Amino acid sequence: MVAAFYILRVPGAGEPAAAEAPLARSFDRQGFGPATREEGRTWRMALYPRRREEPPVRYDGPSGQRAFAAGTLFYGNRFGAEALAVLDEDYRAARVTWDELHGSFAVIIANPDEVAVFTDRPGTFHLFRDEAGTVVSSSFLAMAESLPRLTIDPQGLYEYVLHEAPHGGPTVFKEISVFDSTSVLHLGQTVREAAMPPLAVEDDMRGSLDDQAERCLEPMRAQVKAYAAAFGDRIDTALSGGFDSRLLLALLREQGVRPKLHVYGRDADPDVQVAKRVAAGEGLALQHMDKSRAAPLEIDAFAAQVESNLIAFDGYPNDGLFNSGLDLATRRQRCADGELMLNGGGGEIFRNFFYLPDRPLRARALVWAFYSQYDPVVCGRGFDQASHEARLARSIARAVGANGVETLTRRQIEAAYPLFRCRYWMGRNNSVNNRLGFAVTPYCATRAVAVSLSTPLALKNSGRLQARMIERTDPRLAAYPSAYGFSFDSGPPRLYRLKDALNRQRPPLLRRYTYRLRRRASAMPWYLGDAYVQRVIGQGFEHVRPYVDPQKATDVAQYNRICTLEYLFRHVEDRLR
Repeated sequence: MVAAFYILRVPGAGEPAAAEAPLARSFDRQGFGPATREEGRTWRMALYPRRREEPPVRYDGPSGQRAFAAGTLFYGNRFGAEALAVLDEDYRAARVTWDELHGSFAVIIANPDEVAVFTDRPGTFHLFRDEAGTVVSSSFLAMAESLPRLTIDPQGLYEYVLHEAPHGGPTVFKEISVFDSTSVLHLGQTVREAAMPPLAVEDDMRGSLDDQAERCLEPMRAQVKAYAAAFGDRIDTALSGGFDSRLLLALLREQGVRPKLHVYGRDADPDVQVAKRVAAGEGLALQHMDKSRAAPLEIDAFAAQVESNLIAFDGYPNDGLFNSGLDLATRRQRCADGELMLNGGGGEIFRNFFYLPDRPLRARALVWAFYSQYDPVVCGRGFDQASHEARLARSIARAVGANGVETLTRRQIEAAYPLFRCRYWMGRNNSVNNRLGFAVTPYCATRAVAVSLSTPLALKNSGRLQARMIERTDPRLAAYPSAYGFSFDSGPPRLYRLKDALNRQRPPLLRRYTYRLRRRASAMPWYLGDAYVQRVIGQGFEHVRPYVDPQKATDVAQYNRICTLEYLFRHVEDRLR
């Protein structure tokens, strides 16, 4: 596989494309190995390996066509080059089984006159494109450093600062957008998009809790079986006190895999205590790291670390660029020997993620219930909260196939988690991991999402369904306690279910104000102290100040993201309007 690439539409064979030189310089600065270059009559591309000695995964067809893959590609039980060869043949014969594609990837299928590009349908591998469709790249930073001009997108900025990532397709620059993962982009003499087949979700399935658990386990088992065949024990995954990591470990053990395990947090954290108990009881090696114990860096070394983060995290990660460097170091460690990194995020597809009752709701109500974790006081005078919420609501409706519809069905509300939240929030994080090594989010796969959406919501409440999935996969693991105060083989007790039911009845309008009522000023960590921030970005915040007031940002994470954007904007200010 390749780690990164760009594709350009060019005026004609042998003619230069204006953006190519700055794109190539950006990838060189990002430290990627020498590129493999390909060219057709209307396009030119460069493919960059993760390591200098790695050739790109390529398939050469019988008629001179070529296919390439970036990221981590599975097609059914096939992986990498083998998966790409079968996929290319199926694509050209118009017989792709789209729900058999899983992993986190981009695929490029080329002939002399046209290039077709698509990603995994759930969107866990992000591509970026310019407004005209003349440039497509896996690197946001390369796009930002190569386009002739950039304009701050206020909505993208607010969504990043307040909600950890721009959602719905925009980025923080108007000239760059996130590629639509539900379509195939064709670049040739013209630019056109073709929709992938829609997600195939069956009608609500009936059956006992055991029946539903087995039905939901089927696609998960198929994926993990493919991981085991391709990587064996070279798989790295987290172990915590929650549902998602326990189920992944159970599925891996079912395939005979002994993965590398890690847990992050303080010694007293329930996740750490539970993980250590499980690992000790099952004789599993567990790496524990408390990132809060990282010693402060010297101030000049910190400035260098932020610059390194900008490159490694491709501009602006969910958590911001200002940190000790341990986040990047642990990610690199997880894939140092070619391991497959599993991300247990997204397991809430088998639970009631939004904690909402089983009835239709307006899209705006979903925004109130979940996307209101901020105080508007941090935003500038030009911020219009009603307009901000309306745009989020429209983006959610588009993502779940409800364009122009104000009220969402309950299934569409459930679909908003994998098809909106995970696509734009988790996809950004997973794309970074695929720059470093092989990485997948098993729960965010087409078949797993589809089967979860046809499962009765009542079984997802309080984690009943997922607890039963763990028990049926690995009863020994299910018998250990969880961070929720119960073991998964016994399931949630009555009091826990009662509290959960009461939580679901909270009106979305009330939840809109919960953050503001509970918010308390937090002490800033050393890396967000004035001396460190001023060393990196100075004192002015001149680029972000028209949109947000840094002095009123008492939320540590939001302040980190404000500092991150100021640093990013200064990095490209020569082309920033």
